[in-house]
Amino acid sequence: MKNPSRRWVSSNEFDYHTSGLPRTLLIKLLQRCDRTIRDWQTGRRPIPAWTIDTLKVYEFERQNAWQEMFEIGPALAEASTWFHQPQARKKRNAIA
Repeated sequence: MKNPSRRWVSSNEFDYHTSGLPRTLLIKLLQRCDRTIRDWQTGRRPIPAWTIDTLKVYEFERQNAWQEMFEIGPALAEASTWFHQPQARKKRNAIA
């Protein structure tokens, strides 16, 4: 009898989430050997649903790290908003 808790995903969804990722990174992320990843990509084995969940978490963490790396600091953000206010424009135009 099949286990009802086992879920599978389509190969299209797996391809969508793994596009652009090297196979060595997939091996590390999913903690599976090269042959298993290859079998999933070629359709020889069904792809478990947890793989997509793991890839989504990786993408989420990667995007957060990117945003934190290039985040504008609070002082700079305050200065840039002040710079574009009407009072600041009047002062800049008066000086020039």
